[in-house]
Amino acid sequence: MPIFEYVCGRCGEESSFLVMRGESETRRCENCGGRNLRRIVSRVSVVGGSTDESALRARPRDFLERPERFGQAMKAFEKRTGSKLNSERIDGAMHRLFEAKRKM
Repeated sequence: MPIFEYVCGRCGEESSFLVMRGESETRRCENCGGRNLRRIVSRVSVVGGSTDESALRARPRDFLERPERFGQAMKAFEKRTGSKLNSERIDGAMHRLFEAKRKM
């Protein structure tokens, strides 16, 4: 049974819901009661592992606040899965994160 995270289109608050198989109930924001919820990318949880792998538990907002964590997370992902990621795309994403942070 996965836990999904949503952000409210009305107040911007994030909420997490445990979703049971076959459940189709409309969710409401826990903060304002709004129904305009959008599912967001949840953090990845890894049990154990190295310091680099702690970056895999970061939330998307953490990457915006500390873009270098995104690079750490991608390296840990490669190490953990054996998948080779496109370094140019990772560099481009990190550049966009640094630019977004600078504009904050």
